[in-house]
Amino acid sequence: MKRGFTLIELLIVVTIIAILAGAAIPYVQEYIEDARISRVKADLTEIKNALIRYEIDKGTSWPNTETNITKLVGPYLAKALIDPWGTPYQISESNSIVVSAGPDRAINSTTWTDAVNADNITVDFRPPLAMTKAYWIDSDKSGTVGTPDQISLRFTRPLAAAVITESDFNFVIAGSQVAAGDLAGTTTANSRNVLVVVSPPSAFVPGRDSLICSGATVKDQAVAPYGPNTPLGNQVTIQALQ
Repeated sequence: MKRGFTLIELLIVVTIIAILAGAAIPYVQEYIEDARISRVKADLTEIKNALIRYEIDKGTSWPNTETNITKLVGPYLAKALIDPWGTPYQISESNSIVVSAGPDRAINSTTWTDAVNADNITVDFRPPLAMTKAYWIDSDKSGTVGTPDQISLRFTRPLAAAVITESDFNFVIAGSQVAAGDLAGTTTANSRNVLVVVSPPSAFVPGRDSLICSGATVKDQAVAPYGPNTPLGNQVTIQALQ
């Protein structure tokens, strides 16, 4: 006849199982949290791609007063995504980021350095600030570079308002970098485009020579801890505006 378990033996087994289960709980919780964060990153990337398509289609920046993603639903997003903690994703246009509030479900979009934002999960939906286009505008139709000509600049991110001067630029003339001693202009808040005045005449040749913008005055609209950021200092060929 087979002998069954005694009550004490059963209690010992149950106790051992409880101990093992208790030891495993933190690992299970960590696994669940990692899975949630992975899902958030995938969602943020999907929203980022939707924003990129929106800005390409519209030819303009995402409205800086629009923080929710509902405007993307339909043509750019299949549905209004919500993070695993039950909070809608937000867009900070000035910081060029998409945001999940994280486990604490809190976002302070007025003061981004607030402690409640410490667990936020973000992704940039625009590349770093850089100049991408430089077009010479022959304002007087003379066919030569000089007063009162302008150069139209295009940047990857909307800029903060500022008065910019020649110290923010350098020309690359026939392969040699020289100071841009005759450029001046004003950036307009929430615009990626800047017109700089050429006065007196500069010796650049459109289609051959380049312009570099790396000055500290030109900044995007991002605020701490996401900015403000200055241009990368890349070199852009000056093209004649047709």
